[in-house]
Amino acid sequence: MRQHSQSPWACQKGLSIMPHTHYWLILDLVREALTSFSSSKELVQAIHDALVAHRAVYAAGFLHWDLSPGNIIIVDGCGYLINWDFAKATKNDAPHWITRTGTWPFMSANLVEDASAVHTFQDDLESSFWLLLWATFMFMPLSLSLVDCTKFI
Repeated sequence: MRQHSQSPWACQKGLSIMPHTHYWLILDLVREALTSFSSSKELVQAIHDALVAHRAVYAAGFLHWDLSPGNIIIVDGCGYLINWDFAKATKNDAPHWITRTGTWPFMSANLVEDASAVHTFQDDLESSFWLLLWATFMFMPLSLSLVDCTKFI
C-alpha cells in the first residue's frame, strides 16, 4: 500500500490513506451463534465469558469496539468473543480518524449521540447490556398474554 500512497489517484483533496491490517482466524469447527442459547443461564454465561475476555484484552491495551450478537459464539456452554479485526489500541499517541465501528443497535447511547465521543471501555459494557436485553426479548419464550396483562390494570 505504501508504494501507492503518493499516487495521484490514491488521495483526493489532501486526504491521507489510513492503513489497515486485516487478520483471519480460521477455527476447525464453527460453533453455535449467541442466539442459539439453550437457556437464559447459558445466554448470561456466554455474555459474561465474552466480557471476561474483553476485560483481559482491555488490560493488555485493546478495545473490541463491537459487542454484538454476531461476535459472540457459544462453545460447550461457554461464550467466546470473536471478530477482533476492528479492535483498537487504547494507548495510541498517533493521530487517528474518528470512526464509528460497531453494530448500531448495540452501540452506547453516548457514541450514537455524539460523533466526536471517544470510544471507551464503558461503551463496550453498555453494548453488552443492550445485547442481553435484545437477546432476552427476541429469543426467550414469553409467558405473558393480553389476558395476563389485564390483571394489573
